[in-house]
Amino acid sequence: MLLSGGLCEKANCQKTEAPSREYEKCWTYIGRFLWQFGIIESFVNEIFVELYDLENVAFPFVGLIDTRKKLTLIDEGLKEKGSVDHKRLIERVHDLHNLRNVLAHSNFFEASEGMHVDHINHQGKRWGGLGDKKREEEGNYLGFAELDRRTV
Repeated sequence: MLLSGGLCEKANCQKTEAPSREYEKCWTYIGRFLWQFGIIESFVNEIFVELYDLENVAFPFVGLIDTRKKLTLIDEGLKEKGSVDHKRLIERVHDLHNLRNVLAHSNFFEASEGMHVDHINHQGKRWGGLGDKKREEEGNYLGFAELDRRTV
């Protein structure tokens, strides 16, 4: 087996019984976060279309541009219109997008009041977790309370 001796053993890949309540709790938190991030992406699309007056071409065009590029273009468009109050909001959406990528592209393991996330970024480094530094040292820990603070 490809993952034998490591991740697979930790995740109990060989077991066929129903998942634990802790895993179900992890799935619930991840699902809620991804659902809420989808709502944010919809708002990003609407702002992008409105800002650049793309009503007539929005459907085929907007889907071709990834969220980060849209955020950059929104930032530039708002700066051009004289806005300066949007910077923090755009940074927050980028942070949420980073967390979305971690959750969407990672394996996770139950942990007390949270989960350990097995994620390696594009630079080949392990994801450092969020929140409590002591808990992060235990291995890419993401607490449910911290995830709740980052949801909408």
